Amino acid sequence: MANTASAAKQARAAIRRREFNRVLLQAARSAQKKLLSLIQAGKKAEAAKLFP
Repeated sequence: MANTASAAKQARAAIRRREFNRVLLQAARSAQKKLLSLIQAGKKAEAAKLFP
């Protein structure tokens, strides 16, 4: 439990950051898995489309 108002605010901000980062990390992992599966399946043209 936070002892000061600023510590409580930091705790709330940390929760928001953690959730945001978790979503981004999961999206990156999913994209990586999809890319690897396309490459292993020999669908290099489709895999190339995933790159910007």
